[in-house]
Amino acid sequence: MKMSTTAKVMVCFMTTLQYSVIGFPVGIFCLLVFDPCFPPFLLSMSTNCSAIKWTNFGPEILVLVFETWMAAQAIYSGCIWAFYILFVGITCALNYLQVVRCKMARAKKLVQHKLCIRTYRQVHIVEKMFNDYLMARITPAIVMAIPAIQIVTQFVSVTMHDQIAMPGFLVFPLFLVNGFINNVLVFTLASWINSTSKEMLEKFGRQVAHVGGKGRAYLRKEVQSLNCMKIKFGTNFIDRGTPLVIQNFCLAQTMSLVLIRSSKAHK
Repeated sequence: MKMSTTAKVMVCFMTTLQYSVIGFPVGIFCLLVFDPCFPPFLLSMSTNCSAIKWTNFGPEILVLVFETWMAAQAIYSGCIWAFYILFVGITCALNYLQVVRCKMARAKKLVQHKLCIRTYRQVHIVEKMFNDYLMARITPAIVMAIPAIQIVTQFVSVTMHDQIAMPGFLVFPLFLVNGFINNVLVFTLASWINSTSKEMLEKFGRQVAHVGGKGRAYLRKEVQSLNCMKIKFGTNFIDRGTPLVIQNFCLAQTMSLVLIRSSKAHK
């Protein structure tokens, strides 16, 4: 089966994220080498952090290695769930819906329509299992954490670009780009699961209305019993407006932080 455009885009995005995951601990290492006093890392708690020299082996070298190792462990452990469960799962769900849509478009006889309904129910069961796994931790974490990352990185990139030593500063624009793409691309694709399934059922319902035979009434009831699919978080779900709402929220919070900082600076 030929790879869909959605799958190709997601593969490109995940490839970029994998390089970003590698770049995060490298950026933390460079940041601490050039600015050991940068909070909230352990070396910033030392009273003589500004006098640290990296030419001699000492306990600060061990702290630097520990901080880099912790950053690598945290980013790898957190991202693996999002990469290979949420992102891949959304792409698979869209591909399954595309297969069902093709079957519905080609269905002519009563038996074929019944087969389409059964296939849709099977995909719906997979969607329910997918949501049951996501709703506990993964989706709430993505919905809350990624917009928070975008807000913080936007604020730091705008207001503190001259205060953080290079190349450690590059971590913030890197995660800003990744967070923005995630909030736009992933949430848009997740919303397509709902909009695509809704469009499919409406079109299939109109198609079934023209089917003749004894099982016509039964077929209509079966179609009416089908529900739209969705990616849930808490008691809500991701729809077409979710990416726009998230971007509006991120921009509003970033502007609020910038205004608060500028007002304090003028006092």
